[in-house]
Amino acid sequence: MRKKATFWPTPEELLARFQGKVPKDNAALAAALLVEFSRALRRRRVTQEIMRWELLEQNELTDALARYREEEGLRWIAMVREPAGVDLQVLGSLLAAGLTYLTLRSKTAAIYNGLELRSEKDWKRIEASVESLVHLAFGSSGDRNKRGPSDALPSPSRSQHAAQKRAP
Repeated sequence: MRKKATFWPTPEELLARFQGKVPKDNAALAAALLVEFSRALRRRRVTQEIMRWELLEQNELTDALARYREEEGLRWIAMVREPAGVDLQVLGSLLAAGLTYLTLRSKTAAIYNGLELRSEKDWKRIEASVESLVHLAFGSSGDRNKRGPSDALPSPSRSQHAAQKRAP
């Protein structure tokens, strides 16, 4: 028998792909929750429409949905140990908000800053970047300790920055 889909993804749904083998690495778990959240939201067209509606008005129903979403979000955050120096609530909120915005925006804009929002290839790039950002924030990137903060920037940004320094 098929399970009834819910309005908002549950932590259990987000971890289902691991078939009981939840990542033991804290950063990997946090990244997996964010990536799976994004995938689950992209599958929920009705949820996306409700979220767009919530941006336009507030009423008893939207308030109830927001409360439910908050409760579920706090359950996700509680699953991850907060590393020293990282405000997990802020980090998770910023990344989830970005993923949510890009998902909602994909209905009316095919491209956002050069990303094809209707392309699985570009969503894979977005997911990989979320994973990288989480690992950097958690300090678990393999070579983070070998480089300074400016080395974490992509090469084009460093090149542009260097060119700006040389400009008269």
